[in-house]
Amino acid sequence: MNINERQFQYLQTMGVSLWQSRPQFFQNNLPSSDVEQSATEPEVVTTKTVKTIEEDVQQESAIMHSFDNIEQFFSQPLSIDILIALNCDKSNVLLTTAGVQLDTLLWQFSSDDKCSYKEQTLTTPNLINLSKSNQLKSALWACLCSHINNCNN
Repeated sequence: MNINERQFQYLQTMGVSLWQSRPQFFQNNLPSSDVEQSATEPEVVTTKTVKTIEEDVQQESAIMHSFDNIEQFFSQPLSIDILIALNCDKSNVLLTTAGVQLDTLLWQFSSDDKCSYKEQTLTTPNLINLSKSNQLKSALWACLCSHINNCNN
């Protein structure tokens, strides 16, 4: 299967030097519907004070609500690419307090440098951080593939 110029540019941007078509990847042969990809080392569990937890929650909320309106979300090129991959029309996208609702997928943003997908919820860093990191973009697309596989079954 050949790729077009736009796809080639995306692959180059993500640092992909070798591309192979893998149609079986989109079949139901993934080991689990819960996929988690990390761009950093595993976190060390520590105890936190109530004040620290409250600060974390406030920081999470600030990141999660980084869009004043849906047009700001649509202005990000990565968001449009994801809408295309999910075959989701702009009219089916809602900005909620929990995140961005894309048809059946809820996309939440966090301060962690990892992407995860579980129970129709995609959790990623904000779009600016995603756009800057090839590792995070790769993890994002792996999570999206899990969502697509779940929807097709």
